[in-house]
Amino acid sequence: MNEKNKYYLLKITSPFGERESPITGEKEFHPGADFRPMNLQTHAGIGGMINKSQFGEKEGYYIQISKRIKEVLFYSNSFHNAKLLKFAGAKVNKNDVVAVSGSTGNSKGIHIHYEIFTYQNDNPFVKELKTKVKHYFNGKRTYFEPIEFMKYLEKEGHD
Repeated sequence: MNEKNKYYLLKITSPFGERESPITGEKEFHPGADFRPMNLQTHAGIGGMINKSQFGEKEGYYIQISKRIKEVLFYSNSFHNAKLLKFAGAKVNKNDVVAVSGSTGNSKGIHIHYEIFTYQNDNPFVKELKTKVKHYFNGKRTYFEPIEFMKYLEKEGHD
């Protein structure tokens, strides 16, 4: 069996779902999960192609990985890094170190904000996935609870 996903070893500091924003104090939906990093390493939660490796005002330094599964393109984002180690166009495997964790962008401390989403909301596979994994639709994207999503991929042999 493949090596277990590194994210399973990390403590979740803010789960997927409703929460009070640490930045504004207002109620919001948190479309990912925040993790306390181990050894300040940010790992690829899924293998695929690095789509973006850049700085965003809210996101800080972030890595976006794209992966096609059953005709659906999924994206994973890792936000708030201190330093990027992999760049757009690079292929990565699950668990590869892609960045040094940090607290850039809208952040109150060192952590990894990790999220997984797709724009292909009406695809039959996405509809099936929604019956098995916690999800949230913001009118444009369907976000999936990242740990449940990664475990589903492993169980179904898609990782």
